[in-house]
Amino acid sequence: MTSSYVILVFIYVLIEQFSLLSSLLNRSGQTTSYIYNSNITINFTDDNSSDNSSTELSGNHKSYKSLNANDTLFLFIDHQTGLFNGVRTQTPSDFINNVIALAKTAKLFDIPTILTSSSETGPNGPILPELLKTLSNSKIIRRPGEINSWDNDEFRNTVKSYDRKKLVMAGISTDVCLTFAALSAIKEGYEVYAVIDASGTWSKLIEDTAIIRMAMANAHIMSWFAVSAELQKDWRRPTGVGLANLYSNYLPFYGNLIASRNATNSTGS
Repeated sequence: MTSSYVILVFIYVLIEQFSLLSSLLNRSGQTTSYIYNSNITINFTDDNSSDNSSTELSGNHKSYKSLNANDTLFLFIDHQTGLFNGVRTQTPSDFINNVIALAKTAKLFDIPTILTSSSETGPNGPILPELLKTLSNSKIIRRPGEINSWDNDEFRNTVKSYDRKKLVMAGISTDVCLTFAALSAIKEGYEVYAVIDASGTWSKLIEDTAIIRMAMANAHIMSWFAVSAELQKDWRRPTGVGLANLYSNYLPFYGNLIASRNATNSTGS
């Protein structure tokens, strides 16, 4: 009985999709608009008289302006010991490596940083000790219970007090702590850079859906390496040596590259 019902529903959906496609192909000289989400409209135009068909994708995406240290703020959301135990999208060592690398990127470029946690006295646990040690001078907002950090007045007002429009964010979990804050900040006019490899969640499927959701809301999906490179822009800047050292310590392949270069220079080749 259940199997038959599922088959009937499937056939019904196929018929509906076929009917929609047929109606599109039969519209002569008309433009049909379909709302893909709140930001994007797909316009399908077919003109049989000129045999000229086109599909146009339009939206409210703003032109991209790269990160700069003077207008950027780093946010570390709910990197807590209890939540850390649930991260399965990376190995524990890789995840800690990426979180600390992002934190040291903020320090290298002298960018202010805010840490926040939720219900530290419960199972979520305290903020990761490694992160606290790295960002010992950062502002910490310990929320009493709000799941979305943006719903906490102190956190939200602290972010606004810096008067910086580019927010580099990471959090546990990717689909809740990072995504909720990212969508809320975007709604209030901020440009959000979601650092996926310094964030984590329970499964790859969940992570992928969170990435899609943030990207559709115009968040920039980034890695800590991409964030640091975009801030540097040119190796000749004063932070170039410091960035090379950061890469050597937190990107194994880059450490090997530097070692190879040093070995070559020492032999005079």
